[in-house]
Amino acid sequence: MPSENADETQEQPGSDVMRCALGLVMHKLGLNFYETEEITESLVYLKKSFELMDSIPDNLKLRHLNAVQDLYNHIGIILSDRESSDEALGYLERAKEIY
Repeated sequence: MPSENADETQEQPGSDVMRCALGLVMHKLGLNFYETEEITESLVYLKKSFELMDSIPDNLKLRHLNAVQDLYNHIGIILSDRESSDEALGYLERAKEIY
């Protein structure tokens, strides 16, 4: 009979994939809001995406490294436009490191 931990382990990969997929959808929505100059909504969706992408394992995150870099970059740009220089700089430096 399988242990409870085995059940959790079997659910985890699907859960990771779903969080990644949702993170990518939130990323695209954030970019759409950014491009239509809905900056406040854009930041909300980009930060949701960032939280989701940050919660997935590194091996899955590596597959979507360009999206992760783009998240850092866009969040940094929005924050710099809002005069949150110190916070923006952290995001922009991280985007540069990933590049």
